[in-house]
Amino acid sequence: MATNALLERRGERVLLLTTKGFADLLEIGHQDRPDIFALAIEKRALLHAAVVELDERVLADGTVERPLTADEVRRALASAGFRDGAPPPFDAVAVVLINACAHPGHELLAGDVAAAAGAPWVSLSHRTAAEIGAVGRGDTTVADAYLTPLLRRSLERVRAPGRRVLFMQSSGGLADADHFSGKDAVLSGPAGGVVAVARVAARAGRPKVIGLDMGGTSTDVCRCDGEPERSYETVVAAAGFVAIANEHMAAAIRQISTARGYDVRDHALCGFGGAAGQHVCALAALLGMTEVLLHPAAGVLSAWGLGLADARRHEVQPVLDARQARGDVPPDFPETRAVEALMAQGADSFEVVDVERSVDVRYVGVDETLNVPWSPHWAAEFVARHRA
Repeated sequence: MATNALLERRGERVLLLTTKGFADLLEIGHQDRPDIFALAIEKRALLHAAVVELDERVLADGTVERPLTADEVRRALASAGFRDGAPPPFDAVAVVLINACAHPGHELLAGDVAAAAGAPWVSLSHRTAAEIGAVGRGDTTVADAYLTPLLRRSLERVRAPGRRVLFMQSSGGLADADHFSGKDAVLSGPAGGVVAVARVAARAGRPKVIGLDMGGTSTDVCRCDGEPERSYETVVAAAGFVAIANEHMAAAIRQISTARGYDVRDHALCGFGGAAGQHVCALAALLGMTEVLLHPAAGVLSAWGLGLADARRHEVQPVLDARQARGDVPPDFPETRAVEALMAQGADSFEVVDVERSVDVRYVGVDETLNVPWSPHWAAEFVARHRA
């Protein structure tokens, strides 16, 4: 549902509240140019319907340079059309303030005032995506506000008294209805298929596998090597000739394999979804792959994956301490918060909870990071993956 709502732009009407001077931040983004030679540049579509600036500023170390007041938030909301006693002009409000992870007080104040003004749903960036980097944090928060109210209405229709209802998250784990949000649902449908692909590949004795999920709206590809990677590529279904569609899908597969240093020819191709069967052989030939896996339940593999998944909670903690950032001392992992969230969702206290710790690492002066498992040898692992 969330994937289709995002692709078809059927989400909620969102108001973005951000720091003064940063109204265009999400429109500018990282200034990526996927096609650097394109003469006609198409800007990415924005999910928020309007943006209003708040006169406040927090520095990177958490120092408040310009404090935020409740009156300033009320002024901003009034300029966006919020009036006492009137229906709210927006379905949701996303609050994305600069350096909010270092000092969340301003976002908490803005969220409280917005809720009091009648905003049906409020997403705060330091809670939605507790990570350094305002663009990524902002995109995630706006997407959360865009999708969560829509999901909550649908969830209410399937609730049953006395029954625990679990939903698939984009991470490949299950979550209780009360802890399920839009940001976790963007790829929840494909994620079920990824869990199933990993199981199918393991049973076939082929741990390295590329999954191709081709349905009616989009095509999603993923890579598994024993465990599913937490990344996907999505291609809107190409209209016209089958050969053109195959080339688009082959390009998406190369993005998650060859472009990341993996030889796609070492992988099997596992097709699932209603339309994958008519394309997998041609795709395998295009990519030089020699083995195709098709499960008898390929058409409903994502649903099968839902039954295989475990309850999972993914928590992120920004590293703000300079000693931790250098790796001199271990970072503060939010594992207690994650375990408590699982318990709040109904997990039995006697159940075994596996905790996976990882860190995003980058060289000084480099923007992109690599995720490596946390261990005493994390630095050597990062160097090895960077060289690969």
